Amino acid sequence: MAGSPLDAALSAGSSIGRYFSVAALIPATLLVVYLTGLLTAGALCGPFQASTGLAALGSLGLSGLGWVVSASIATGVCLLPLTFRFTQLLEGYWGHGTLAIRVTEHFTRVHRCWLFGLNTWRGDREKAWTKPDPVERTQLIAIDGVRGAGERRLNKRRGDRYLQPYLEDAAATAAIAGYPTSARRVLPTRLGNALRRMEDSSGRPYGLDAITVAPHLAMVCEERQQAQVSDAREMLDLSVNLCAVGALACLATLVLLADDGFWILLALAPLAFSWLAYLGAIEAAGQFATCFSAMLALSRLKLYDTLCLKRPTSIITEAENHGPKITKLLDGQIVPLSLTQQKSTSDDQPAGR
Repeated sequence: MAGSPLDAALSAGSSIGRYFSVAALIPATLLVVYLTGLLTAGALCGPFQASTGLAALGSLGLSGLGWVVSASIATGVCLLPLTFRFTQLLEGYWGHGTLAIRVTEHFTRVHRCWLFGLNTWRGDREKAWTKPDPVERTQLIAIDGVRGAGERRLNKRRGDRYLQPYLEDAAATAAIAGYPTSARRVLPTRLGNALRRMEDSSGRPYGLDAITVAPHLAMVCEERQQAQVSDAREMLDLSVNLCAVGALACLATLVLLADDGFWILLALAPLAFSWLAYLGAIEAAGQFATCFSAMLALSRLKLYDTLCLKRPTSIITEAENHGPKITKLLDGQIVPLSLTQQKSTSDDQPAGR
């Protein structure tokens, strides 16, 4: 005899991986529950009554709960392949058509203008709190430098009057940290700029391109490093999918409640949820960048060894010569790199009697 829908849903869920459960199933469940509440409240046919929808959700039986879980799993399966595309849309990759390029150009100009303004403001605020105090001695400024003297001043009570420009300088510095170091690499969204900064800065000290070496690095890094990066990526994908689900719920609310008067303002709730999820995605991108940069710094030499390539003799040599050549090699180009002689397993073992 066939089991209940709940049994079928739970048996399917037992074989679902952790990534699917976190990144896709949670957002899908929220979307299904929200749409179920709208439909049972009469959003599709009949006067909308929020209390009716809440009561219907609270009185779901095992059969109803099973169908909700089944619908959530099905929605999650459809949502998972779209995660990468949702991420690209939130990053600012909007296509190559004429209209898409114009929209991209407009918002890129906005972020470039904001970045230039932040740099100017930070320089002005830094000058304000590092300006030499008449009480300070010239020799102390010569020893500590202008910034060092300003920091010393802030450690004392008389530094209170410099606190506001100091905090404004710190705020501007934190905002600038969310952008690429090169203005020509700015993207039209905050999430795109946060990830672009990671792409540009994580491999720069070693002359490596992060996007090129990432797949190879994942094959040789330690398991705990890979786990940290995977966890950070899961949080990023979860935030992206929550943002997408909030936008879809907002659109569905506008369509279903178009003829229900002021109830259409209910669409502001999923819209606000989507915006908060987007802000969470920006923070998750920063955490992902930190974990990936650490993995690259700790495992790059192991990558060289696995490729049977000689290790660089210094960081400068690696950044200027070794790293760029390895990036080209992993990108499919032929480069002049010397291979090391690897000892075979039989050479490491003593000869038998």
